[in-house]
Amino acid sequence: MVCASLFGRELTHDHLRMPADVPGAQLCRRLDRIRHRASASEPTNLLLDSWALILAETFLRRLSSHGERNGHGPFGKLPARGIARVVDYIEDGIDQDLRLSSLAAVAGMSVYHFARRFQETVGISPYSYVLVRRIERARALLRRNDEKLVDIALACGFSSQAHLTTVFRQCVGVTPGEYRRRVRG
Repeated sequence: MVCASLFGRELTHDHLRMPADVPGAQLCRRLDRIRHRASASEPTNLLLDSWALILAETFLRRLSSHGERNGHGPFGKLPARGIARVVDYIEDGIDQDLRLSSLAAVAGMSVYHFARRFQETVGISPYSYVLVRRIERARALLRRNDEKLVDIALACGFSSQAHLTTVFRQCVGVTPGEYRRRVRG
């Protein structure tokens, strides 16, 4: 699927090659980046799907004869109606472990094209967008009520209170409990 989206043709056995220096600097950098991010928080399905696309593209560019030719240029932006449907779907399912394939289906396109076009339209990846929306939802809930942090975490799509705390601290600079105390002052 990634090969067809990237190069406009299917990948067959004849198009595969095994260069002597398979690891390559770019592949190593991407794997290091993924390893670092994986250790920083609990990966969601959306993040895992994104990593799979990144690695698939890297491998295809490195290990297929299609990679010798330039792939598609910019994919363009999502139409306003398509992005609105995706945003509504995300808001309705913010408490769930969303999949990239589900978001792409809502937009009516392949996973690869959707991920690229979403990034070009919104300016951040689908995973980053969902994470921003989850943090905003958590901030709103922390301002409004005295729910337990674990309940807020689950309502915002985090797998646990610890996951919420880790991500919230990375994005906001304080823990959810500290944030709640500050805004209620």
